Amino acid sequence: MDHNFIFYLAEDKTWVVIDETNTPPNKPILKGPTNIKNGTLYEYTFYAIDTDGDDVYYYQNWGDTFWARWWEGWIGPYKSGEELLLENIWNEKGNYTVRVKAKDKYEAKSDWAILKLKISKNKESTRDLSFKNFFDFNLHYFPIIKLLIRILGQ
Repeated sequence: MDHNFIFYLAEDKTWVVIDETNTPPNKPILKGPTNIKNGTLYEYTFYAIDTDGDDVYYYQNWGDTFWARWWEGWIGPYKSGEELLLENIWNEKGNYTVRVKAKDKYEAKSDWAILKLKISKNKESTRDLSFKNFFDFNLHYFPIIKLLIRILGQ
């Protein structure tokens, strides 16, 4: 007598839902001078703490159009609570607002940290200041200037 055995492959599916909430980093702490002179280099520090311990990215806006193109976009990652030091110079007198925002790796963003600045005119001659600033902040033009001098000297 033949016996036919039928085997059923049972498939057991278990679904697991992990419900963790992610909190955004705290609003950054932004420190630095607020009454400053144009044409002078100033240091600013900032940091943010992510209570989940996630690394932090920063977006900063210096409040002027010249530096905005150099500092556009997110920088990082940095450890939660790690203090960063950045420098900036404003060439024009006026009122500016420096802003820094933080986000974690899950794209949860903090509120903006804001520092209002009042830039007054430096007592140095504007002509000397402009010439000095050109070379201080445009070092990438030196190869072109050297090439032009060499070409014109021939």
